[in-house]
Amino acid sequence: MLLADALAIFRRQSHLQLLNCDLKDANLAGQVMDLAQRSGLADKIILTGTISALEQRRWPRHVWRNVETLLPEVNFDQSLNDHAMFTQMLKQAKKEGCQWLNLPFQLLHPVNLALLKDTDFHLSVWTARDVATTAVLLANGAANVTSLAAHAYCRTMEGGLSVEQAQMGH
Repeated sequence: MLLADALAIFRRQSHLQLLNCDLKDANLAGQVMDLAQRSGLADKIILTGTISALEQRRWPRHVWRNVETLLPEVNFDQSLNDHAMFTQMLKQAKKEGCQWLNLPFQLLHPVNLALLKDTDFHLSVWTARDVATTAVLLANGAANVTSLAAHAYCRTMEGGLSVEQAQMGH
């Protein structure tokens, strides 16, 4: 499916709020935003993935920065328990004018969540594996959580399941 086709489908689904375009290659943001503009959907597009500082400055409301684009020299395993690296990433995000951070849930243990609370960043998280993790992230200020357990989480919010039942796959 082409992006133009996806945008046409999205436009017909008026209940959908935002479309996350997770860019896997560099220098695609301009093409995506141009196509979204022509489709009348520019206000609904979120750009994540391979985004540069220049693209961040050009579309600050649309870019949700991933840690690996802010600190490309740091590998994921290194970043998990390195609080100095996390603080460095927050400083780099501020320097580049980030409004949103799009972070893997594994980075958001209590120490890093506490560091984030002292910032003005909006938080998007990927990919929480279960209902309990999703609930904790939302309770700690995440505005968006991509989750493998989205359906079960919705059922807990509707009162149909407890978190424990959802964890067991009911």
